[in-house]
Amino acid sequence: LEKQVLSLSETYGQAPVDTARALYNTISGGYTDVAEAAKLLEQANKLAVAGATDVNTAFEGLLAAMKPYGTSVEDAARVSDVLFNTVKAGIT
Repeated sequence: LEKQVLSLSETYGQAPVDTARALYNTISGGYTDVAEAAKLLEQANKLAVAGATDVNTAFEGLLAAMKPYGTSVEDAARVSDVLFNTVKAGIT
């Protein structure tokens, strides 16, 4: 997990402490499978870069959109795209 956090931080330009915090929140959010947590964390990093925010804020938004509907990690990219396009379109 440490290598994953450092690699994602470097790849997406996020502070390692923010990426580690997002990983902690990923696991605390119920995504305890390491592979699923890593996928979700990577998607949160992509959303953070696209939305010009930190990875933890992006993760919290992603989780808030996924959790109530029982959305799987496999659909995280689609959910992320919807969130990004909603923000891009402005206030709804």
